[in-house]
Amino acid sequence: MDDTSLTFLLLFVRILLSESNPKTLETDFNQDQKSNEKGFLLLSKSVGQLAVTILLLIIVLIVLFSINSPSKKEEIIAHPVMENSEIAAEDMEVYEHGKDLYKSNCSACHGIGRKLIGPDLANITAKREKEWLYQWIRNNTELRKSGDEAAIAIYEEYKGSPINNFPQLTNADIDAILMYIDERTNVKNASID
Repeated sequence: MDDTSLTFLLLFVRILLSESNPKTLETDFNQDQKSNEKGFLLLSKSVGQLAVTILLLIIVLIVLFSINSPSKKEEIIAHPVMENSEIAAEDMEVYEHGKDLYKSNCSACHGIGRKLIGPDLANITAKREKEWLYQWIRNNTELRKSGDEAAIAIYEEYKGSPINNFPQLTNADIDAILMYIDERTNVKNASID
């Protein structure tokens, strides 16, 4: 970089960082042309000040956006299930139980409205009989061994990947999970409409 370019860059940076009037800057510009070394030192200082200013601006923006943007928890509260729901107030306890069971037992492999490691569970109660779901969830290994074609097809579709059995879940537990899945499916479908 030649002396004139360096001096001009220095002047530009100083204009950005200072509140000096143009006359003072012009004088500084003329003085800086006389001493490239002085200009380089001032440029280094100005670039450092600019970097600090940009960093502070970024920090302020991050803080402002984090204050003004809702957290995940607030987003859930802002869009409660009840908006597009048929769930009665007295069934909310069952729904919450199903949600907890789904999150602790199902969500690692299954999505609602999207495939993960395992099948998408959206509309599962429309696709399968409840009794079949009880058997599949509690012990899909036994269901496959019994020759159930649907169970075997799912197992083969997922290339024989191990599928967890949940013998500890009661019919009431499974019903709660299915209620949660159905409700999340309904909310997703309603938001698409």
